[in-house]
Amino acid sequence: MPAPAHLRPSRPKSIAHALAASAAVASLGTAAAPADAEARKRESRLDRTERQLIRQVNRVRAAHGLRRYSSSRALSRSANSHSADMLRGDFFAHASSNGTSFEGRVRRYTRAARLGENLAWVPGGHRRDAVSQVIGMWMGSPSHRAAVLSPVYHRIGVGRRVGRIGSAKVTVFTADLATRR
Repeated sequence: MPAPAHLRPSRPKSIAHALAASAAVASLGTAAAPADAEARKRESRLDRTERQLIRQVNRVRAAHGLRRYSSSRALSRSANSHSADMLRGDFFAHASSNGTSFEGRVRRYTRAARLGENLAWVPGGHRRDAVSQVIGMWMGSPSHRAAVLSPVYHRIGVGRRVGRIGSAKVTVFTADLATRR
């Protein structure tokens, strides 16, 4: 059964639209982690671009006198799952294709007092400048910048997927942030 119209995610009409709709921060309780150890292990491996994005986020944080985020396999599984879901479902939003909030989705993978999420998409497939574009967009947006520079979060997980949203070939990035457990 499809989600009600007000809960259905939408396709971005432009990079600016995608960016404007993509930052979320929430504070809630804790949840359990998923099963299937082999699937978790497979999904938790970061590729070079994902590792580069985490390094760039940490460089920005260091330039502002903040400690580095530590990379989290659980958060990366959550982020990877959401990036894949957005492409599979042909949408761009924090809520999952089934209407689950980003907090609900992330809490299936890890426990944390507070959670945050940044999303981005860039046109095209495996672009060499994708990470610098994403960092530039996030730092140019007050809500994304606040998440990148938040002293509250300690962990980050990144998921990147290439596919189509509508007729456009895009690279979708999800960065999930969390406090200590």
